[in-house]
Amino acid sequence: MKRAGKLTLIWIAGVIIALIGTHAILTAVTGARLRAVYKELEEAGRPMTMEEVVPPEIPEAENAAPLYLAAFELLEDLRRKEWFEEFEDIAAEKELPTNGLAVAGQALARPEVQELLELLKRAAAKPKCRFDRDYAAGAGLLLPEVSQFRCAARVLKMSALANDAPKAVDDLILGLDMAEHVDPDPILLCYLVRIAIANIMLETAHDVFVRKTVPDADAARLSARVGAMRGSEGFIRSLDGERILFGDWAFDMFLDRKRTADMAALAGEETSPMMFFYGGRLLRPLWQADRTAYMRLMHTMTQEAMKPVYEAKPLDDRLEEMIPRYCILTRMLLPALGQMARINADAEAKLVMTQTGIALIRYKARHGAYPESTAAVDKDLLTEWPTDPFTGKPFIYRTTAEGTILYSVGINGEDDGGMPGKDRHDGDIVWELPGD
Repeated sequence: MKRAGKLTLIWIAGVIIALIGTHAILTAVTGARLRAVYKELEEAGRPMTMEEVVPPEIPEAENAAPLYLAAFELLEDLRRKEWFEEFEDIAAEKELPTNGLAVAGQALARPEVQELLELLKRAAAKPKCRFDRDYAAGAGLLLPEVSQFRCAARVLKMSALANDAPKAVDDLILGLDMAEHVDPDPILLCYLVRIAIANIMLETAHDVFVRKTVPDADAARLSARVGAMRGSEGFIRSLDGERILFGDWAFDMFLDRKRTADMAALAGEETSPMMFFYGGRLLRPLWQADRTAYMRLMHTMTQEAMKPVYEAKPLDDRLEEMIPRYCILTRMLLPALGQMARINADAEAKLVMTQTGIALIRYKARHGAYPESTAAVDKDLLTEWPTDPFTGKPFIYRTTAEGTILYSVGINGEDDGGMPGKDRHDGDIVWELPGD
């Protein structure tokens, strides 16, 4: 018996030693892989610290944020009033109701709405914008002004529709300036707000050109402002910010035992026991493998974002498959980001189409009709016919029984004959040109 007990103890000790050795090897291997992916990011020139992505402090005289905050405080007061609720409901509609302009005119004539527009104008005139944020707060980062920006954009939309053409263009440019002020924040949600504001202004620009005769000089300055917003720099910056401000923060949280319980609660009942020990030594190999997967996928996403969508390999359709099942935190953080490259391309297509549509309308004002072909457009209006970011081929320009249309095939990548979809995921992105 003594011999059997001794052998059992030796066997148990051997198993424990083997497990400790295996754990040490796994810790070393996963640690090396994690260091390697961080080295890849650094060698690719990606920012690596919060200080590198957070916008620098701005002198108060140059900062638009205090004026926006004053405007949003006034906007909150206005949203409690019954007459403004009706105005806001109309502004949120895609199609302007019959009484829309009358209601808008009455609301816009009120002194408090004029004060709001003046504050927005003064804010947009500032060269820079930086809100006072606790960028180290990770998931606790507060963005209280996000919803207010959308509401302010809709006020500008109604002002543009109610004003004469030159003032309407002023309102549209003001809205685009406001969108640009959201952009420096390296946060994906802020970038989505930038897209939302820009889209409201671009849709309104189309309505303005349909409803009004816009002088050529005003059309030219709006086109120039739209063109200045093209490019994916803000999108790439927001991906870097997502990785550092939220990804690094979430993984580092497990190294701080005081905050681990918060993340365990966030993970839900099924995974919370494992998440509680996630940053400890026992599960360190799993934590390192998870972090490596997240950083590698974020790096891939950023690299693909630098390419046109038609050349890139968007991760949205295969992201779930690319994340190993044991990567708990990566599976929590990444899936919502899969569509971002296509959403950004959708926004870019709308900017380019608006600029192209304006060029075609200006051509018609000069020559009495739209050009018979894309090659006929005056070079001072459009240096070259633009490329659809979804196909790498020219935007489609076509005359139908209903009129002349310009369109992109959109996110689904299929030519639906110029038929808009119910949402951005199907159908074409269409710019209908005003009739002959």
